[in-house]
Amino acid sequence: MGIIDNADDDKQTLRNVLTLIEQLRCRRRLEYSGQTHPENKRFTQDELDAVVYHSYKNLLKGRTQRLPSREMLINIAAYLECSPEERNALLLAAQYLQIPTTVSAQQESDLLKEASTLIHQLPFPAYTITQRLSINEANQPFLDLCGLAYLGDIPAERRTELHLVFDPNLPLQSSLSSSEAIKQTNLRTAIVDWRTTYQLLQHQWWYQEMIEQLYTLPCFGDTWEQSQHYETQPAYIYIIADTPLQQPTHMRATTLTLGDNPFPKIALYLPHHPSES
Repeated sequence: MGIIDNADDDKQTLRNVLTLIEQLRCRRRLEYSGQTHPENKRFTQDELDAVVYHSYKNLLKGRTQRLPSREMLINIAAYLECSPEERNALLLAAQYLQIPTTVSAQQESDLLKEASTLIHQLPFPAYTITQRLSINEANQPFLDLCGLAYLGDIPAERRTELHLVFDPNLPLQSSLSSSEAIKQTNLRTAIVDWRTTYQLLQHQWWYQEMIEQLYTLPCFGDTWEQSQHYETQPAYIYIIADTPLQQPTHMRATTLTLGDNPFPKIALYLPHHPSES
């Protein structure tokens, strides 16, 4: 029975991969429908079969059931000019990328206590993130940065990194910068960082519910939709705020994990001079 189940799982994985390849291929074809591609690509099934993967049409017709290798999927992604997120989505569909393992509720509680001790010893803004991507606790420098007296003032369902920068009812957005250009940079960077960091979780039901809730916030939907075209900011630089002299304060976001567990983890902001690489 197990062999049959495994065979069915393999077929479903292959279907998921082919469906996504076709979606990406049609997306590229549509993008160049009104213009000539610089390399004269036509993004057809025949061209993909002839140029990149000679078994592609056989896969589509069911003549072979062999899943393309990881290297081949990367080649297909390169031909389709996929963004890093699109390429990773393809690898995820083929199960060449694995969803981060979760810890038990008790383990998470113990690790969060350990992380809490650490963030309150740091002189930089820092907070802890649960495996459901909510902010569990923050130190005083981070509360000061956000203009918050107490993290608990924010309802639990709105206590995420994206809510902090997109929710106009939270004080962080108004304190980020008086410059519209800097504000837009912050919004784009937050989205790209989030999508890149947590891409392996995108098919989790709670992740999808969180994104649906965020769509109710101003600017979020458009920024989220456009984010696949944005490039990740070098070293994850966030322009946090303007000083009294109207000079932006730059900080670099980074994360720390506790042992071998991807979650929970600590996020902190380190001072970063714009001239630094």
